[in-house]
Amino acid sequence: MRDFLQQIKKIFFSLSKTKRIIFISLIGTTFLCSFLVFLWINKPNLKILYSNLDPEDAKAILAKLKEQKIPYKISGNTILVPEQKVYELRLSMAGKGVVKGFELFDNIKIGQTEFAQKINYERALQGELTRTIAYLPQVEDVRVHIVRPEESLFIEDQKKATASIMLKIKPGMTLKPQEVRGIAYLVAGAVEGLEPENITILDNSGKILYLKNTQDDIGQLTNSQLEYQRNVEKNLEKKIETMLNRIVGVGKAIARVRADIDFKQINTVEENYDPYSAVPRSKVVTKESLKGETPVPLGKPEIEYEAEKVKTNRYNPQAISRNSETVNYEINKVTNRIIDSVGEIKKLSVAVVVDEKQIKGTEEIEKIKNLVKAAVGFNEDRGDQVEVTSINFAFPEWEKLPSMKGEGLKEYIKKGYKPLVATIFLLLLFLFFIRPLVKWLTTTPLSLEKPKEIPVEKPIELEKIKETETDEDIYQLVKKKPDKSLEIIKEWLKESG
Repeated sequence: MRDFLQQIKKIFFSLSKTKRIIFISLIGTTFLCSFLVFLWINKPNLKILYSNLDPEDAKAILAKLKEQKIPYKISGNTILVPEQKVYELRLSMAGKGVVKGFELFDNIKIGQTEFAQKINYERALQGELTRTIAYLPQVEDVRVHIVRPEESLFIEDQKKATASIMLKIKPGMTLKPQEVRGIAYLVAGAVEGLEPENITILDNSGKILYLKNTQDDIGQLTNSQLEYQRNVEKNLEKKIETMLNRIVGVGKAIARVRADIDFKQINTVEENYDPYSAVPRSKVVTKESLKGETPVPLGKPEIEYEAEKVKTNRYNPQAISRNSETVNYEINKVTNRIIDSVGEIKKLSVAVVVDEKQIKGTEEIEKIKNLVKAAVGFNEDRGDQVEVTSINFAFPEWEKLPSMKGEGLKEYIKKGYKPLVATIFLLLLFLFFIRPLVKWLTTTPLSLEKPKEIPVEKPIELEKIKETETDEDIYQLVKKKPDKSLEIIKEWLKESG
């Protein structure tokens, strides 16, 4: 490191005064640009803290933000704060009672009119419902408006309560129909006299998400059934394509499934009686016994007589005995309650297309057909159909990657473009400004003075060597100048040849 600094110092002092100034300016500009890019990248993304606030609530929130020294931005009637502090600030504001819910009743003014109390109650109720709905992960912001008419002395003149809800959905996210329906029933359950059919929900683009009608329950059921059917079909298609991808290659097979689903719920009650397995249920035994004498009346039967005048002078002994037994039998009975499962598959129709280049003959098609039957649970009794054919594909049918559209793409670009732009900017700065300038500063200019003459070695004269008579001289010449000696020998060979 020390040697590197010494080299930089040497280069710097070897420059002219003008180049020194440019060099210092270059270093300063580089550091300044890097610092500005760093600040720009680390600039916090702002998100909505609250919107559509009353002036009093907005004033209280701004006072708290200034007190906590948190940066903020006001856009119309919306307050923006750094993204990482949104939820923390919402909890803090709610805990301090800055955003009014039922905290409005913490400080009740003496002599407050009934009308003022009613308005405050509606504001508090709207604030509490806003907080509750905002807890949903898909909801970024929400506004709730409730209209509660005055009570009437007559029921037939009583107007119904209504509510309107506006939702701002987070970018890239959606609310399912059952989730929107849940919000409607949540608000209806929190407001006295409010029915779900009197609630309207729409998003920030003005699209109606919930509007109660007589066919709502039927529509919800139908949507659930269609979603279930499509999930069954997709699951079977995925099984087939995943299996065939390992056999014929990725994108070389396409599978489509049509599933007929039975959504009828049938309750069956069966009662089975077994006459040979009677069981006594109850048994009644009666016994009667009577003993004594019975007087025998005297007199003519044709003569009428009174009972008190009848005289008897003979008695007949008498004994009476009677027994009875009653047995009630219960026949064995078995009751079965059978509930057929909803969503049973009635029939499957499967079509599979394989790239003709990957199939060698009809035998392979038949093998693939058997594999597909096993994968989907083929049942001939219910009329399932499986067809496999081979066609020459024009191009591989690659699975398309899910693309982000609309707000989701905007949010992705918004979060990821800063580092990319900063990298491109610094790269261009280095290639087209810093690098050429450094090269120009470190390049030594060419001198205009006349260059010195380079002494040219005189060639060895062949005649002079030829006149040499001693071997020692020739040896010394070859030792000192081997290249020249080699050239001389070549010349000799040419002359002799």
